[in-house]
Amino acid sequence: MNLRTNKWATWWRGWLSVAALCAVLGQPTVVVGQMLDDDEIITPDLGDMQDALRDVFDRVWAPRRRYADSPHMRSLFREVVTDAARAIVQVRVGGRQVALGTVVGPDGWILTKASALGLEDSPRCRLADGTVHSARVVGVDRDFDLAMLKIEATRLVALELSSAAVRVDRLVAMRTDSTTEDASSDTASGREPTSAEQGPARDKTESQPDPMAESPRVDVSREQLPRVGDWVATVGRGRDPLAVGVVSVTPRPITARPGYLGVRLSNQPTDGTGVRVEDAVQGGGASDAGVLAGDVIRAVNGRMTNTIEALKEAIAARSPGDAIDLEIVRGEKVLQLRAILAAWDLNQAERRALYQNRLGGQLSDRRFGFPTVLQHDTALAPKDCGGPVVDTEGRLVGINIARAGRTESYALPAEVVASRLVDLMSGKLAPLTFAEPLSTESPSK
Repeated sequence: MNLRTNKWATWWRGWLSVAALCAVLGQPTVVVGQMLDDDEIITPDLGDMQDALRDVFDRVWAPRRRYADSPHMRSLFREVVTDAARAIVQVRVGGRQVALGTVVGPDGWILTKASALGLEDSPRCRLADGTVHSARVVGVDRDFDLAMLKIEATRLVALELSSAAVRVDRLVAMRTDSTTEDASSDTASGREPTSAEQGPARDKTESQPDPMAESPRVDVSREQLPRVGDWVATVGRGRDPLAVGVVSVTPRPITARPGYLGVRLSNQPTDGTGVRVEDAVQGGGASDAGVLAGDVIRAVNGRMTNTIEALKEAIAARSPGDAIDLEIVRGEKVLQLRAILAAWDLNQAERRALYQNRLGGQLSDRRFGFPTVLQHDTALAPKDCGGPVVDTEGRLVGINIARAGRTESYALPAEVVASRLVDLMSGKLAPLTFAEPLSTESPSK
């Protein structure tokens, strides 16, 4: 079906090009020649004719080089992604790439998109040198959809996410405002920026010693977020960015949409120990996770669900694509299961909007319910989320977290990501070990 559609598209483009050429050649007063009153024909200059033809063809069939995702356009940003690309890894599940990962610690700490991992707790990471390492999930921040992976490796090149002063040693001039002009003039003249121009220096006496100070790190941090209309580039594992775009909207929260677990609940009392499942809908998140009819859901993400209302509230707080941990009572056992929430059926208007949004490519399953995101219009594949976004000076803007629409991609601001690293690394947000019995004794009431 796709092949037939492509053939028709090629056929129509060909005929449109021929029709445009005939239309141009069929206008003697404009292209072929100008008829005067005395029947004298003035033949136009060959250059004018070429310009006219080029203009018509450009209108009918825009050159690929003009697209924002064209190789020509992406190559213009090659220099600004060079540093950050050294800290990008490929996150693989089931033999295929599901996300990108950003190395944030030289001894094997890798940040990625949590929901992309699905139910997998042992993904694999392909490093820049081609080596593949097994990883374990040591932390999951469900609010921001971030996961921290740990691999057995050392001396990795890592991104520096601290709030350091803005660098001006490698500048690609894309703006004409006074700030950029001042920075570029300082760089060209070789003058080192003063401490006032660089911003406040970090007080080393107040910060704790960094045990990784001797390790290779790439400082691509910045002090301020880009403005609407500023160019940004999505860093990949190659020498060119994966895609480029412009900032569309300044940081704002994204409203959550309730997820769908796929269970029918029973009104049969359980003496306050949870909510009994009457049936698990085939193909739903609960059924795929292993929930059976007769199971009692006692808690969701550690939150007790003694009533149907409490269970509904716990599910409604999460978005489609989110993974939730269920505490299940099954006979004499207590189990921990992990389920992926689906989306509710859409009405006609919502289906039409979703179809239009998907014309630009696949969307991320988890693209709702973020406390704050920076929106840019980059055409980003869902499997390319988890990697960094940089500005035209190569400084870190944020971490891509979702492809949300035809012209909408979301990135978590860099300072937000930096604020979550300690909790993700410390084990405070450690995921539960699911699908394993916690107890073989009768559950306490």
